[in-house]
Amino acid sequence: YTDAQKQAIGDEGNTIYRDLVDALEAGKSPTGNKVQAILARWHQHLRYFYEPPTEVLRGLGDLYTTHPDFIKNFAKLHPDLGEFMKQGINVYVDALEDAELSRLLAEDERRLADEE
Repeated sequence: YTDAQKQAIGDEGNTIYRDLVDALEAGKSPTGNKVQAILARWHQHLRYFYEPPTEVLRGLGDLYTTHPDFIKNFAKLHPDLGEFMKQGINVYVDALEDAELSRLLAEDERRLADEE
């Protein structure tokens, strides 16, 4: 990335975390639509660096509440941000996994129908 792109990516990430803190402070549920939409942006933002499989996304949520470095960094933004994100990420990943299972089942059904 160019320096300008790096700056834009960093700014985008900071905005996502600020939006999560704002949602937390506004009493939004980590499982609600607003926070889930922010987590979709968070997921998209991670794609600047790598394509995280669902297991990695869920693992990040766990790390946000167990790894000292994450705990320390998130506490600077809000003391409850790590747990808030973990709860939201679990629901977000569940939805991704459900959608993938539904897609695979529909694909299997189409394939079986074509074979008949």
